[in-house]
Amino acid sequence: MLRRCGSGDGRGERPLPMNQSPGRARTGEATQSPPARRPEGTGTPRPSQPLREALCVVPTLGASPWLSNSLEAIVASARRWSAGSDGRGAWLIVVAQGASPKVHEAIDRALGAGREDDPVRVHLEQIERPVGFAAACNRGLAVGRALAERPLEERVVAFVNDDAVVEVEWLERLCPVLERSSSVASVQGLVTDADGTRIDGLGLGFNRWLQAQQLRHGLGLGAYAPPPQSDAPSGPQQREAGSLSVLGVSATAALYRATALEHAAAPGRDPFDERLESFYEDVDLALRLCGLDYGARVVPSARARHLAGATTGSDPARRTRLVYGNRLAVLAGALRRPGSGLARALARDLLDLVRPPSPHTRRGIVAGWWRALTLLRRGGAAGGPLRRLSVAELRRQPRLELAAAATPPPGAPPEAAVSTLVVHWRTEEGLHRLLERWRGLDLAGDPRFPLTVVDNGSRRPLGSTCEAAGARLLEPGRNLGFAGAANHGLLATRDDGAAWVLILNPDILPEPGALQALALTAEECPPEVAGLAPRLRFPCGEPQSAWQLRPLPRRRDLLAQACFLPGRLGPAEEPPAGTAVEQPAAAALLVRREALELLGGLDERFFPAWFEDVDLAARLRDAGLAFRYCPAACFVHQQGATVSELGYGRFLHIYTGNLVRYARLRYGLAFACCVGSAVRLAALARLLALPLRRPRRAGNRREAAGALLALALGRRAQAVAPGGTA
Repeated sequence: MLRRCGSGDGRGERPLPMNQSPGRARTGEATQSPPARRPEGTGTPRPSQPLREALCVVPTLGASPWLSNSLEAIVASARRWSAGSDGRGAWLIVVAQGASPKVHEAIDRALGAGREDDPVRVHLEQIERPVGFAAACNRGLAVGRALAERPLEERVVAFVNDDAVVEVEWLERLCPVLERSSSVASVQGLVTDADGTRIDGLGLGFNRWLQAQQLRHGLGLGAYAPPPQSDAPSGPQQREAGSLSVLGVSATAALYRATALEHAAAPGRDPFDERLESFYEDVDLALRLCGLDYGARVVPSARARHLAGATTGSDPARRTRLVYGNRLAVLAGALRRPGSGLARALARDLLDLVRPPSPHTRRGIVAGWWRALTLLRRGGAAGGPLRRLSVAELRRQPRLELAAAATPPPGAPPEAAVSTLVVHWRTEEGLHRLLERWRGLDLAGDPRFPLTVVDNGSRRPLGSTCEAAGARLLEPGRNLGFAGAANHGLLATRDDGAAWVLILNPDILPEPGALQALALTAEECPPEVAGLAPRLRFPCGEPQSAWQLRPLPRRRDLLAQACFLPGRLGPAEEPPAGTAVEQPAAAALLVRREALELLGGLDERFFPAWFEDVDLAARLRDAGLAFRYCPAACFVHQQGATVSELGYGRFLHIYTGNLVRYARLRYGLAFACCVGSAVRLAALARLLALPLRRPRRAGNRREAAGALLALALGRRAQAVAPGGTA
């Protein structure tokens, strides 16, 4: 039986008759116009009015096995959000398409034992036949307009797939982002797969072929740690979460400002273009909101799990036709110069047509082209953007929006200033020297500088050595690689309370006062500073600035490294304090913890080492942050410990493999193929010249010849396998 709970203030609800459509008219708001707003990026962001009412729209075909779980999670999240402040309430609007006998059962199970003061009320809107995701969302929004009791400015609309399950804190983590600035139209959290082990989406973006994509889709969670759970609802003193500024959000599970949805729709039209049915309808809405100078945010601390394809995976031919056709139609309506953009999109379609990834793709692509022509002949998008967008705007990278620093309560114990992480693998001698130096500098047990050692593999136990230096020892039981171990340590040290994380190699020795200098400099850093690069020197005293403080590699630099040339180096003379550094080495690097967490930490695909620090620096620069040089903090660095342990053959295989991987991630598959070919040709040339030169890294000419021959022939040298110990 369908339960309807009354509002918390005792007023009666205003339900629509069951199975009766509210129509397309703006019921109850025909004369209400959305208020004017400040475009994003013009002046100081203006806070919006507090949000008091949430309209949670769930379109369903009744076929998802997750429907009951999805509704239960939304009700729990809405109840928690409503309990955080007086006067809040929520509507759960379920739009059932076709015969859905299980929907009533799912709603009853979601509401549980009804309470008279339950702030969450429910409405079931029945549609006789499937109409598509866009039409179902519009129908739910129209129902919400009739049921809403709060003004338009105090409403937020949540669209959640029937195969998505949100966490209980989902609403209360997302709503403050909309309340913080009236120029933000939409916000979503981190969406994972059904198992919660991989990223399904982190906002919307476009690749170089102008295909819309879920950012970070398919990657591991890395440093996206699950936020600590709390039984108490959030209040006004809760620390705001940081966010990512993205092009748009996915309607899989997202919040929209009600006024922004009204702005995005043309007179007499609805926010979602129903001609698109499913796929790209949320991309189309995101582009129109971007054309209206609205912003979109992603809050990684808000989580949802998604069983992707629960309702569309059974008909791949229809999916292909909708994806390819809707993509071309949306791009034609949104681009400022659609000719070049569509040419790029069609080039990718032709590649898929020649080498289709599945048997039905070729026919689906042709049908999609015909569908795009049909949509364009019928007119533009619903409302159209206020201004058309450039290709650069479509391909913009996410930018970080750091949260304001929390003020500790009076009498609270002092938090750590810098949390230090040491990634160790088979370098016991270097680690022993580092821990001895740590004790010699009276840093052992200092609450301002907690030390954590992540052991990727060792020949002898490290427990007693770490305990003597006051260090925490983390033993994951397998080799996570440098990036994976750093992320593992980052998650394990969240309780330290330190806003900055110092990543160290075990062959590093801090000079007296180095950590104190880093902590003092970090306190004065503006928000756009992602981290600090301390001064590194050889044991003989010679500075390592040329190797340490490099610029980010360009295409020509990557090709030079593929040919065993050094590429661009850093400055020969040490730069002054505060100089911006594009790509500091991660042998000793201080990074803002929040920036690392918002980006998901280091990329664990660069296994076991090399180029993960280059990739991190590039992503931080894309996000609008930079590193600064801090020569007041000095460290002694003994290079080459890991290379000597690996051996020249395995080092060469791993280094060049990650070089090609970085080239592909930054510049595409075609350029990565060029880099890979250059590696093999250069290895062959270096092999032929080996009798005339003495190897620098290899122990002897025989070892160098074997490694270069394997590289030239494209053979895999014996390398460290993920999860292994060697």
